[in-house]
Amino acid sequence: DFQKLASPERETVFVLGSEGLRLFLDAAGSEEGGAPLQMLLKIGYDIVDIHDRIRAGFVFDLCVFERSDPVVSVQDATWDGVYNVLKEIYPDAAVAMLKHM
Repeated sequence: DFQKLASPERETVFVLGSEGLRLFLDAAGSEEGGAPLQMLLKIGYDIVDIHDRIRAGFVFDLCVFERSDPVVSVQDATWDGVYNVLKEIYPDAAVAMLKHM
């Protein structure tokens, strides 16, 4: 749900691996034009939501970094990775999640 993922109060971000980056690059190079718009549509944003966010002053950023970057805490998109993120940022939620793992 992009409404929850794009909250200005969030402490986590949506991270894609090399396959997601390939989707972006393919969208940017498509013959349809409008590379930034095509990139956002490709990962599931709704065009109306994009429009509303831009009108409200929202900025979409794309950062590409090496997985081994010591400044960036990266977790795999697995349940263990989710748990590790929760443990670091939302410890109470991590305890609750652990009961279900």
